[in-house]
Amino acid sequence: MVAPRPQHLAQLRARLGLLNVEDDTAVLKRKIIASPHSRIPVHAGDPENAIGIVQIKDVADILLDRKKLDIALEMGAHIAINAADDISKRLVDQTGRKADIVFLCASADAAVEQAWQCVDKGGVIVLFAVPAPDKKVVVPVNDFWMKEIAILTSYYCGPSDIIEAMKLIEWHHVAIDDLITHRLPLTEIVKGFQLVADGRESIKVIIKPQEQAAL
Repeated sequence: MVAPRPQHLAQLRARLGLLNVEDDTAVLKRKIIASPHSRIPVHAGDPENAIGIVQIKDVADILLDRKKLDIALEMGAHIAINAADDISKRLVDQTGRKADIVFLCASADAAVEQAWQCVDKGGVIVLFAVPAPDKKVVVPVNDFWMKEIAILTSYYCGPSDIIEAMKLIEWHHVAIDDLITHRLPLTEIVKGFQLVADGRESIKVIIKPQEQAAL
């Protein structure tokens, strides 16, 4: 039996996306969301100090707080599905079909795969977010060709889009107040970034430079 070379082990660890129990919760959450695997090896500190393997579904509800799913339902979403679940299957189970339009708003590799799986025949996938430039994305061209699925991109909104969005907010056609969980003065901007990075207690954080004290 030939032992794997150190560089091969390093490449394998990079592909698996090891979880370090000494990392902050926000870091662990980002790694779990980005991982395409159902199980991830866990280590403490040094990657050589392996302590076990975790099932994503067992830790998802702990690290991926359900608060945002509950808020989505409160604001009118018909269903809200945890990203760690089999979204395509849950979607069909609860609605009887896949989606006509899928908006990809997360850059994780797993989110891209889920988008491919959730779109119905003749549907459209809108790429609002994409993986990093050095990431290669595999598009199931044959499947999309047979099902006549279209891919659209949405990189930036122009002035006319901003004006239309502001009118929709002004006319109360779009509810946004419930999405703003924190309003902070400029002096607490660091706290605002921390809230967003952690993600467990915040949805949208607004910085108000004219304010001297948090609301």
